[in-house]
Amino acid sequence: MRYVKMAVLALVAAAAVGCISIDSVVKIKADGSGTMEQTMLINSSAMGMMGMMGGGDAKAAPKIDPATIFSKEKLQAQAAELGEGVTFVSSEPVTQGDMKGVRAVYAFKDFNTLKVSTALPDMDQGAAKATGKGEPLPIKFTRGAGSSMLTMNMLDELAKADAKKKAEPTKTAGTPEMPKEMLAMLAPMFKDMRVAIAVEPVGTLVRTNATHVQGKRVTLFDVAFGELFANPAGIETMEKLGSNPSLTEIQAALKGMKGIKINEVEKLEIEFR
Repeated sequence: MRYVKMAVLALVAAAAVGCISIDSVVKIKADGSGTMEQTMLINSSAMGMMGMMGGGDAKAAPKIDPATIFSKEKLQAQAAELGEGVTFVSSEPVTQGDMKGVRAVYAFKDFNTLKVSTALPDMDQGAAKATGKGEPLPIKFTRGAGSSMLTMNMLDELAKADAKKKAEPTKTAGTPEMPKEMLAMLAPMFKDMRVAIAVEPVGTLVRTNATHVQGKRVTLFDVAFGELFANPAGIETMEKLGSNPSLTEIQAALKGMKGIKINEVEKLEIEFR
């Protein structure tokens, strides 16, 4: 479960700086091929306000143009970062409330080469630069005789993460975390922001033990920042979980917490054909 905690905390820090949202929907066929639709949005006004809150000059703040940040050339280049054999298909402009951006579609031939991640998109426009950070979701595809299966084995990934952490040298502290009171103040500013990943079989959904299912669509990860920031105590609860929380501890921490959806099972299974 450690990847869940680290992903949420990394996204909180990245969102507070970049004011960027991303909603990914992976549509997968029984042979393991499919498409990934990503809706990427940015709130230029919120970024200007963040700059002024940090002591910057509003007049000197860089002008953020979503059409430039999410240009077709950059989206095409991003395809290589999403995995071997992933290709850019199309894009169209999107506006949701105060946020503007694009809806991009990518095609993949093998789901197991697709990098499904909570990482926010990179931003590079003049003086405004930010590198997307996030955690890869440990999800695997297998094809059987009569059906196919997507699985996320939490216990295996937790053991690997702990072993890797023990083998790495101790690192010095990075950027100080944002005060919880500040997160609550930012909640209205980030009311439209979210990072979400969902999977939807193109064929028939046979069964799943997922916690969040709507029709054939299974939500793997969903953070609504406005709701999450409005409850700083919830973020603090996650920070106190430690590096190796049990499933019971994760479930207790998420009970009643608004703004975050994950699958509260040790091994997620999605069978389809």
